[in-house]
Amino acid sequence: ITSMIALLPAALGQGTMAQSMRVVVASDQSAVPVSTPNTRVIRVVPTVSASPDYSIDDVIGGKMVLTDIARVTGGGGILNSVLMTSEVDIPAGVTVDVIFFDTDPTNSTFTDNSGIALNVADIPYMLPGVAQLAARIDLGTPAALVAHNLGIPMDTLSTDDLWAVAIIRGAATLNLAATDDIQFVFGFLPD
Repeated sequence: ITSMIALLPAALGQGTMAQSMRVVVASDQSAVPVSTPNTRVIRVVPTVSASPDYSIDDVIGGKMVLTDIARVTGGGGILNSVLMTSEVDIPAGVTVDVIFFDTDPTNSTFTDNSGIALNVADIPYMLPGVAQLAARIDLGTPAALVAHNLGIPMDTLSTDDLWAVAIIRGAATLNLAATDDIQFVFGFLPD
């Protein structure tokens, strides 16, 4: 016992590393599990219109389904970012709002390249936040709009899916060349 007492520090409190007690990790010590959240990246390529041009308040591609965005049915998480890429240029002044729903908003009509028509019966399904894609990334001929650090809380309720609708905002029109010119990428951090 005397030899063990001799190993104890003389004073308690903060000291130098040399004053610390030795710790020996057993040779059969299992690894300490360290986990990081599994970020989900969901890509949606909605069918869009090559003509006529999209104007303010038009829906881009109709209603989108973010399939399996949550890990489990009824799961949730945080929407971190939304990126919209375009194979054609996005004129300066074009911005896009993306609204989200935890239940399929079947009472509303979200027709591509037509004005937004949200039915009041679907308002309770809206999630508490809108992704406002206003940061334009010039990539040459293609371009992108992005919103980062959104922190929008989301729950999937009785499924593991969410629904989203993108709406043109800003002071310019968007002219697309093909029905697959637009892609949305959603970055989601599940619970």
